[in-house]
Amino acid sequence: MRGFASCVPQRYADDEAAGKVYFDFWPGLRDAATTRHPTHELADWKADMFWMTAYFSAGAWSGILLMVAPRAYGAPARPSAPDGGEEGGAPSHSVELLQAEAPCGGAVRFV
Repeated sequence: MRGFASCVPQRYADDEAAGKVYFDFWPGLRDAATTRHPTHELADWKADMFWMTAYFSAGAWSGILLMVAPRAYGAPARPSAPDGGEEGGAPSHSVELLQAEAPCGGAVRFV
């Protein structure tokens, strides 16, 4: 959201300063749905290369890894696991991985 709030207005201001003319809504929607200009030229992607690489690599992989991240002790219980895990969804073979002091002074235990 931060990227949208900061990059879009800046790009719009840059386009306005350069005299770019935009489509009205319906012609723009039609153009977006039908116009294709595939390119493999680095110059065409250079301005967006960093954020696209970061988003589609680190962003995607971190989301995937969150599915297997440890759960904080005391977190709301998940539904029972279909693989025969214990009540609360924790598999019977889960192991306590870490016990640490929380920044607010309480203990946090990951299982």
